[in-house]
Amino acid sequence: MKRGYTLVELMIVTVFAGVTIATATGFLWSIAQAERQSRGYVEDVLGLRRAVRTIESDMRAGKADRIRLDGDVLLRDDRMLARRIERYELRREGPLRHVEIALMPRQGGEPAVVRFTVRESPR
Repeated sequence: MKRGYTLVELMIVTVFAGVTIATATGFLWSIAQAERQSRGYVEDVLGLRRAVRTIESDMRAGKADRIRLDGDVLLRDDRMLARRIERYELRREGPLRHVEIALMPRQGGEPAVVRFTVRESPR
């Protein structure tokens, strides 16, 4: 004759299944969060890349004053170039323009920094 499960055995199996499901859900949720953060960081870096190209082109044309930082958004004539910018610095040294742009870190750590120098063309 086959014996059935006791109430205690059923409760233990149910608790074990619940803990397993909760652990798996937590793990999958953390992976989804990390993936979302990485997609955001990729978008930030691509925006920074476009901004660097635009700034370089403006500086070569002698129009460096069109770029400004408003909060954490880098603007060119009130049009957004990049977001999540921590710092934008422009130093002039004769015909050279030294630029430093720092991208805010998404989770702790240090900001990603881009430094470049452009020779301004004579007007």
